[in-house]
Amino acid sequence: MQKKIKIVKTKTYKKWSWPWLLSFIGLSLGLLYTAGDWYVCAIYQECKAGTAVAAAPAKQVFNKIHYQNNQSEVFFTSDIDTAYESVGFMDENSSNKKFTIYGNYFRGENSSVGLSRAKEAKKLFASKAWFGQIALEPVFKDKDFKSEKYGEFAQAVYFEITDTSDKYEIRDQTIYFALNASNPKDSFNINNFLKGLAKRYKAGELKSFKIIGHTDNQGRAESNYNLGLSRAEMIAQMLSGYGVSLESIEPSSMGETEPAATNETITGRALNRRVKVITN
Repeated sequence: MQKKIKIVKTKTYKKWSWPWLLSFIGLSLGLLYTAGDWYVCAIYQECKAGTAVAAAPAKQVFNKIHYQNNQSEVFFTSDIDTAYESVGFMDENSSNKKFTIYGNYFRGENSSVGLSRAKEAKKLFASKAWFGQIALEPVFKDKDFKSEKYGEFAQAVYFEITDTSDKYEIRDQTIYFALNASNPKDSFNINNFLKGLAKRYKAGELKSFKIIGHTDNQGRAESNYNLGLSRAEMIAQMLSGYGVSLESIEPSSMGETEPAATNETITGRALNRRVKVITN
């Protein structure tokens, strides 16, 4: 007896219906359009109105010379002539002038760091005609390195211009009086120094000033105390004349009690006739 073979037809796939096919094509095109729009917006920054895109990190801007702790690399993005008014003074008249760059170093740093900072800053003046009149000096600041910009940078250098023919010499915020010098108001060095302090005060960098008069030991101790106080008060009045409140200035005198050098020599006594300006 011959067996009958029953053939069963099965569907191995299901054809796309037209509505589903059109939906798939539409969805694919939409995804491509959205991806392309995002690429143009994010990469080329050409965004349609109302499109939000993550902002790029802001570029670090340094309008003044800054350094990192224990480092001497200069961070400075401005123009040296614009950033520091003292540069213009030298450009106008550098005759008999000395331009000193003081590199600060702080607790935990050594003097070589301060000197290296001054050397690196000096490179910014390579094109100046008075480049050869630049002196470098490290200055210790008995405080911690305090970051003031972007959480890790601080200013650790400053400049001073001195007239080598002036009776008054300025070094590290100290005014040295020549023998019998009695009229600091006529001094280029003192006026230029105080103008710089007043500018920093107005900018909010400095809050207060202690002005301390010192003398050599020639004469009576009481007279020397009064002389030191008189000099300190003169400097305080001059500083006030440049816009610093008298309430922010504290003049005082140590007379002959704190010599910086021996009083046995002319050179030593010249170092003792001084007015120290301490800023905070």
